Amino acid sequence: MSEPQTIQQQLEAEQQLINTLTDTTEAALRGNALKCKVAALKGEPNAAKALIEAQKALDAYLAQRDSEGWLRSAPEAGRWLATQGYISSRGNAITADVARKVVETLKKDPKKGYSQKLVVQAADMKWGKPGGRIDGKVPIIQEEIDKAREQARIAKETADKLAFANDIARGNYLPKNEVEQMIAASCAFLKQDLSNFGPYIVDQMIELTGKYLKSQGIDAENITAITPDLLDMYDNRLERWLNRYAEATGGDNAN
Repeated sequence: MSEPQTIQQQLEAEQQLINTLTDTTEAALRGNALKCKVAALKGEPNAAKALIEAQKALDAYLAQRDSEGWLRSAPEAGRWLATQGYISSRGNAITADVARKVVETLKKDPKKGYSQKLVVQAADMKWGKPGGRIDGKVPIIQEEIDKAREQARIAKETADKLAFANDIARGNYLPKNEVEQMIAASCAFLKQDLSNFGPYIVDQMIELTGKYLKSQGIDAENITAITPDLLDMYDNRLERWLNRYAEATGGDNAN
């Protein structure tokens, strides 16, 4: 059992049908409808509305042309029957060639051709009532349009995931836990260096301050007594800065 036709195969079949038409008006209307259908499948703006209008114009012309109720030849009858939405048991749209073979089993009027009513009856007996028509009109394939868009979305997501996986394999991205470990190590080194910097800068400040006081004739013999207080002040201020940084970055690696 063969697989049902894809959307691309259906579009190609419609174009092949158009190429075989001898009625130039029908060919032009079908060509316009097919163009609008392709645009709608691509999601172009206003394409769905244009498709509805194109289908209405085609249906109106076919209704007027076929109102006489006779089809002049088997190929013409086959082409017409292929547009009526008949579906085979395998889920494929009936082609003009397949429909023509059914038409050729019918009796042909020497002057008028094939009775459209008898052609429809024969097709109904062969394939059942048309599954692609609603109230005598070929429906807009909105379901197919939605399906194609969903397939395109899934294909894009799959391609994005594959590209991301390839970037990871090439080393363009690092795992989150490795980055967190690197940041934690950097913060630990920074905290240690800043802690060691405190005593150094405090000693330098006291030495410079003592020299300045002596140059001004002020006794600075006991100035080193404030060293512990300055170190405590520096350590407290450093801890406050590091905690504020950890909160701002959403982590606690600096603590």
